[in-house]
Amino acid sequence: GVQGIDNVPVSGYLQPEQAVSQIVAPLAGSSNVQIVETDSTMAGQLSAAFCMQGLAACHALVFDATYDNKGTAMKGKYFALTFDLGEGTTWWINIWGYTSPAGEWEEAKGLLEKIFTSVKYSEDWSSKCQENAASTTVIINEVIKSRQAASQNAAEQWDEYVTGD
Repeated sequence: GVQGIDNVPVSGYLQPEQAVSQIVAPLAGSSNVQIVETDSTMAGQLSAAFCMQGLAACHALVFDATYDNKGTAMKGKYFALTFDLGEGTTWWINIWGYTSPAGEWEEAKGLLEKIFTSVKYSEDWSSKCQENAASTTVIINEVIKSRQAASQNAAEQWDEYVTGD
């Protein structure tokens, strides 16, 4: 079926490959994730669409993978994005894709891709996404300003301590 795990917070930044195998797969009850093929062109497009300036890290990956899910061999195509606001603040994983039992993959993948790509977005939904993106940019900018102010404050306090002024 088509599946998605959105905005999974974790404590330390990982590239998409590690995030999928170490965080997402266990959450979904899966193991033994093997990335069998990557699509660097699509990954570049995904990165260009989602990775904004000011992030400490941002990586996109588009890939086919095999894995075990509760004793069943599975195969799927996935789009994964990891990004980090920086200096210990939360980072996130977004993953979308479609999957089937590995033995049914060749006959199922065409239909699953049609379902996955058939999603239509309403004007209202698009408008809300644009509002959310603007809010996210404001939040990231506030985090960056706050980090800079804290760093400057720490430097001033250190100077006062050293000089005794």
